[in-house]
Amino acid sequence: MEKSNNLNLKIKRYAALATGVTAAAGASAQVTYTDINPDVVLTPTGTAQYLLNLDGDAVIDMGLVAASGTVTGVFTAGTLQVPYTLSYDAGVALFGTAAPATNGWMGASSDYPSNVPNGNAIGAAGTFYQAQGIVGNVQSTYFGPPANIQYGPYSYGNFLGTEGYIGVRFDISGSTHYGWVRVEMASNGTSMTIKDYAYNATPNTAIAAGDMGTVGVNEVNFENAIQFISNQNNQVTVKMNTTITNGMINVISIDGKNVASINVNSQTELVDLSNLSSGIYMVNLTSNEGTITKKFYVR
Repeated sequence: MEKSNNLNLKIKRYAALATGVTAAAGASAQVTYTDINPDVVLTPTGTAQYLLNLDGDAVIDMGLVAASGTVTGVFTAGTLQVPYTLSYDAGVALFGTAAPATNGWMGASSDYPSNVPNGNAIGAAGTFYQAQGIVGNVQSTYFGPPANIQYGPYSYGNFLGTEGYIGVRFDISGSTHYGWVRVEMASNGTSMTIKDYAYNATPNTAIAAGDMGTVGVNEVNFENAIQFISNQNNQVTVKMNTTITNGMINVISIDGKNVASINVNSQTELVDLSNLSSGIYMVNLTSNEGTITKKFYVR
C-alpha cells in the first residue's frame, strides 16, 4: 500500500475513534494499543516503580512496583523470645494510592491479580480489588537463637515465572473503561517486565486479554526496527535501530488532523510539539518497511 493511502487510513481510524463511531469490525475497532518499546524492566533493588497512564491523559491509572527488603522482629514462643529476619523480592500491582480509587484490576482474590488467559474477556463481570496485590513474591525467613531455623525460599503470585495479562478497569472523564497490561515476573522474583497494554475506548465495554485492536502484523513487526519513541518536555524523539527508506513522521490530532510532518533523514529525529494545544496526539511513522504509531499527551 502506498504511504499516502496508509496515512489516510490512519487518519480515518483516529477520526472514528474521536467521534465514537463504531466500525463494522465490532468493539475491537475501538481498542487503543500501546507497545512499551523497549520493555520496562523493574529490578527490586529497594523500590522501583513504573506508573501507567493508559489513555494518555493527565491521570495515572495504574502503578507497578518491584521491591526488595528485609523485615526484622521478635517471635514469642512460650517463654522464648526468638529474633527473626524475613527477606523478600516482590512485584506488586498498585491502585488507590497511585491512581484514582475507582480503578482496579480483574482478579479472583483480594491478594493477587489474576493472570487472565489470552482471549478471555475483561469487563463488568470481573472481580476488582482496589488497593494492591502481589504479582509475584519470593521470600525467606530465618529464626535466630535458640531456634536457628531457615524457612524458604518460598514463593507465590499468579505471574511468578511466567508472562500474562492483568485485567484493568479505570476511569476516563467519569466513565468506566477496561484494559489489560502484559507483564512477566522472574521465577526468582528479581525482576518484573512490563511489555505492552491496551484499553477499550468505548465506555463500559469489555476487552479481550491480548486484543491489540486494528494494529496490523506489519506494524508490530516493524517495531523491532525502532529503538524508542519518547516524549519529553513536549518534544518527541524517534530513534531507529536500522536505516529506513522513504520515512515520514506525521503528528495527528485526536480529531484526525495532520498538524505536523517531517521527513526521516537520520536514525534519530526530533519533532517539536511545544506549539500545539494541550491534548492527545498520535505520532505516526511510515516507511517502506512498515508503520508504527504512538500516542502522546501534550501538556
